Parts: sequence; structure tokens; C-alpha cells
Amino acid sequence: MKQALSLPQSLCNDYALRSKVSTVNGHLPPNKPPLAQYSNAQGFSYAWGQLLERRMDNQVLWDFCLEALLDRCHHHGLLLSHLQVAVLSELEAVLPELIGYEWEASQAYRYGWRFYPGTVISAVTLRCHFSREQAARRWLSETFLPLWLPGILYKVQCHVDSQRP
Repeated sequence: MKQALSLPQSLCNDYALRSKVSTVNGHLPPNKPPLAQYSNAQGFSYAWGQLLERRMDNQVLWDFCLEALLDRCHHHGLLLSHLQVAVLSELEAVLPELIGYEWEASQAYRYGWRFYPGTVISAVTLRCHFSREQAARRWLSETFLPLWLPGILYKVQCHVDSQRP
């Protein structure tokens, strides 16, 4: 069931490591990333992180915020940008027909949805035309999350762990 989501500590840590966020009296500014992305954020919580759901124009987007892997990246001296590349590479290896790099008209997607490089808070983003939302939700919950994601996360974790701290 969809719920309100709060900003994970791993994203705060990532921004601090990149020195991208200046604080005001020790607090993150509410109108800038990453806090701005979590204003009224809704989605789903999992052991691996969060799946933020948002709408933009005639599309539904799901941002995969992989908190556990991002923490692991930080332990190895890596940042979200490295995690984004690793996750998209693994996705491309197993589901090449569902990967996009340049945003295109979503109603033209063969399956109705595609994965794209992540945002300022996510490892990867799934984008779907609103007319395919129900089919995409079913595919996410019945196929991708239980059958594909665990293997992808394992491979990315192995890749991250092979990096020198």
C-alpha cells in the first residue's frame, strides 16, 4: 500500500559527501534537492530502500532509491552516480528492450514502460504512459520486483564490493 515517504539518511550522506548542499542553520533547504524531491513524496518501502511514485504530465514515474546499496557504495568511497551506472548496466544486461537513455514519447514504448538513468535521488527511474499504468503496476509487483530485482541487486552489490575502499 502506498504511503508517505521521508528522506533516507543515505541520500543526505551522499549529498554531504558530494558537498552539493549548503545548509541553513544546519538544516537542508526545503526547495532544493534532495529535500525538495521528498516534499509530499509517496511510494513504497522495502528492505532494499524506497520506490517513490510520482506523476509528470501524462506519465507515471517510479524512482528506485536503493538505500542499502547506496550505504554500501559510501563504505567503498563511491557515490550515487556510480550506483546509477552499475544498476543501469545490470538492467541493460538482463532487460535490454526496456532501457532508454533519451526520453521519448512514452506511448510509443513497445511494452508501455522503460527504465531510464536515475534522478538526483534514485538509482534508476521507470517511466510509463498513464494509459499503461495498470499493466506496469502488475508487471512491477508480479514480475520485476520478485523475479528480476533480487538478482540485479545481488550483481550490483558484488560489483560495489569489488571496488577498493
